[in-house]
Amino acid sequence: MVSNHSTRNTKLDSVKTVLIFLVVLGHTLQSRDAGILNSINVCVKEFIFSFHMPLFIIISGYFFNTQTSTGTFFKRLIEIFASYIVFQAIRVVIGRNYDIHSILNPQYTLWYLLCLVYWRLFTYYSSKIFSTKTVLLLSIAICMGAGFVNSNLLSFQRACVFLPFFTMGNLLHSSDFIERIDKTNIHYGILSVIAVITVYCVISKTYDANLMTVFQGYSPYDGFADIAMRFVWLLLSFPLCYGIYRIIPDSHKLSKYGGSTLAVYLLHSFFTQVFGFVLRNTFLTNDILTNVLFSLTVMAICILLSRNRFVKRLISPVRFAR
Repeated sequence: MVSNHSTRNTKLDSVKTVLIFLVVLGHTLQSRDAGILNSINVCVKEFIFSFHMPLFIIISGYFFNTQTSTGTFFKRLIEIFASYIVFQAIRVVIGRNYDIHSILNPQYTLWYLLCLVYWRLFTYYSSKIFSTKTVLLLSIAICMGAGFVNSNLLSFQRACVFLPFFTMGNLLHSSDFIERIDKTNIHYGILSVIAVITVYCVISKTYDANLMTVFQGYSPYDGFADIAMRFVWLLLSFPLCYGIYRIIPDSHKLSKYGGSTLAVYLLHSFFTQVFGFVLRNTFLTNDILTNVLFSLTVMAICILLSRNRFVKRLISPVRFAR
């Protein structure tokens, strides 16, 4: 959601637009009373969570340039961290959660921004020592090893679990692999998605696995089954992300909103968290169409709000010259 490139890639912007809508929809479906009792909503939610953050993080890694100067690197890092601090403070005040646990741990969706700081630090400095492929292998080892630590303080688990996707994106940046992906037949993408989702369905039915816990990546291991599931999820996420990326079209109508993803990400949760209240107090019913229309409305409101000068300052409280 944070780009370092001065020129925009319309395909990646199209993908980001679709993904940020799915983030909003996923959190709408996840909101209290909204997606719990409807089986279609639950299936859609699990499908979204199986790939939306891994692919978003891959794109974040792709846009990260490890060859930038140390000064510029830390300026961008400060910008991200400042956004995190502002919205963390807003969340803590609104929630009136002033205990040390609430203050230290990212509120709701803010884990992504804090983890983005971790991922950039790890990738920037490890790339000075190792090749990009070795950095990817190290990140996979960290991902698998983190589950043995019984803590998610400061989003430790999520930072480690999703790290391989950021380093994979950075690896794609340093090669022409993404251009080769764009040239592959779209049918391969469709088959990849079908194959991976089929495997997940078999796993869910056969082993009664809690896939949402695996997809969200914040829980330490509770046995060998959890270790195996994290490995399987990591293995399957890359072909699934490839398939979704390949299916999403390169569209000008979509790409023009690609630059608004950070604003939507930071603002949408203030609306999606009240969806349960809306359902209880209006004529709206808890079906997938209602969830989709509500999510589209929220996304449109967030994009409009992001054009306000005050909101812009909240989203980017610190902005260094480019």
